[in-house]
Amino acid sequence: MNNIQVYSRNTLLHRLGLPTGTKSVIFFISLMLITLPMAHVYNTLAVILFVLFTVLSYQRASMQIHRHAALWLPIILVGLMTASVAGSVDTVVSFKALSKEAPLLFIPLAFGIMRSLRYKHINDILRYYSSAMCLLAIYITLRAVFRFFSGEGMHVFFLNGLATLSISLYLSVFLSLAMFYFLGKKNNTYWGKVAMYFLFFVIILLSKKIIIITDALVVIVYYLFFSKDDRANRVYSILLFTVLASALAYYGNVSEIMERENERRTGAPATETVHNITLQEAWTKESFSPADYLNGYAFRLYQLRTAKEMLSGSSRMLSGYGINASSVEVKKRGEARGLTYTGWADQPYNTLNFHNQYIEAFSDLGIGGCLLIIAMVVYSLYNAVRRRYFIHIAFSVLMISLFLTESFLWRQKGLVFFTVFYCLFNTPGIFVKQNNV
Repeated sequence: MNNIQVYSRNTLLHRLGLPTGTKSVIFFISLMLITLPMAHVYNTLAVILFVLFTVLSYQRASMQIHRHAALWLPIILVGLMTASVAGSVDTVVSFKALSKEAPLLFIPLAFGIMRSLRYKHINDILRYYSSAMCLLAIYITLRAVFRFFSGEGMHVFFLNGLATLSISLYLSVFLSLAMFYFLGKKNNTYWGKVAMYFLFFVIILLSKKIIIITDALVVIVYYLFFSKDDRANRVYSILLFTVLASALAYYGNVSEIMERENERRTGAPATETVHNITLQEAWTKESFSPADYLNGYAFRLYQLRTAKEMLSGSSRMLSGYGINASSVEVKKRGEARGLTYTGWADQPYNTLNFHNQYIEAFSDLGIGGCLLIIAMVVYSLYNAVRRRYFIHIAFSVLMISLFLTESFLWRQKGLVFFTVFYCLFNTPGIFVKQNNV
């Protein structure tokens, strides 16, 4: 009976023109990653197709989920999210958020039942993904050039002028991993090096500080411990990356300041002087006015303060407020302090999330959720260092640092990106020890 079912599924796949071999697996994983910068509907469709294909091509002998602890961590996290709905302060918000976290369950399950991927298969996926991201970087750069010559200012080359606010952060992350692929590629060609420097150039133009700092550190680590170049070339490469990052980051920072000064926040009187909130004020100030501006550091410190107040001496430290429901309490506390005026992205400060994945998980799911997030990134970094696999190390370090400034897993693009690469790097069937990609 089981053989008949396998034969029927294989026949269906062949009629659809999809062989059950590894090539199809590589295609669907690559499709999930390449569609990340697109509208959610395309990426959602790619995830569904990947899961359906793995189910239809499933064979009992290929099941590996019981052999990989890495796959169970995101699945347990989804279980905790589901349980949090029952004790949520707003079950409607939590239930709606839970449906968006579905990839965190289905992608690891799909990796657990599909045939094992070897090192060369992972390399193929990385090559397709990185090439697609390079083409995307070329497109947004050419678009900026066209807008500049159409009469728009230099701002089109920086920050949200280069990419829309809703995707600029994610784009920086996507391009970073592609850059790391070209950086660590064994027997890299001239065009591979050009692609690497070009991607780094665009990442700096996007001006996401945490990404630029992390990328620069990872590049230095590569040339110190992984590069096969002679000492002179390694020193030259480190200096080139440092100078390029410093020069462009400085100009991008100036552009950011000018953009901020030109913005008109709703609710602020036209004649009122803008006051930049200090870190001390962010931690202690009890009342804010529309003239108060919180930059990235001040805002994140204020959110840390809010989380401390929400969780201290409360049973919510163990259970959390429910997936995505801590935002309800954040909003109330923001209203009490007068942070209802527009801050970033045309949104009031009190409606913004924590911009810290660890704090977000702690507030929503309790200490267990925070520990699971930490366990995933630490386990990933441990595997990467143990195997001396550079791009895996780069991915893990990038995620650890990014989670300090962004609630990355609470958005579909970030969730799918992390889950796919987490599963891809931590659950290969036969991993060939290798220093370079």
